[in-house]
Amino acid sequence: MAEKKKELHLLRYAELFDDATVTVSAHAPKKFRNNIVHDLQMTSENIVKSIFWANEYRQSDIQKCLKYTKQAEINIRWMTRRLERARRMQCITPVEELDLGGKLATVEEYFVGWSDSNKKLSEELRKEELLKKNL
Repeated sequence: MAEKKKELHLLRYAELFDDATVTVSAHAPKKFRNNIVHDLQMTSENIVKSIFWANEYRQSDIQKCLKYTKQAEINIRWMTRRLERARRMQCITPVEELDLGGKLATVEEYFVGWSDSNKKLSEELRKEELLKKNL
């Protein structure tokens, strides 16, 4: 039960980050709307989608779960770079970057623990399969 609660916390914080990204990027100057704003919003949305699908496949197909977990990890890294770029280009203010960075750090903190639990589950399932084959 505690594990399911952690999963829901991660998804909730990822959705809060996504909402904040959309809100902040909506105030960006129009000249950035087709490139930087779009990148920020799509990367944020991809983080939420990857976490959601990894969660969905966690019990049924661990390989797909790990695939989506890896995609979420990559998108979190990209988002860090995109936030820095948006601030440098003056698409978002330093205060907005700090706020979004804090929210992203919370997502990343929960993600690390959740990702490790997915990897442990994968290892346990592999051990069970090996035991079944040896019997």
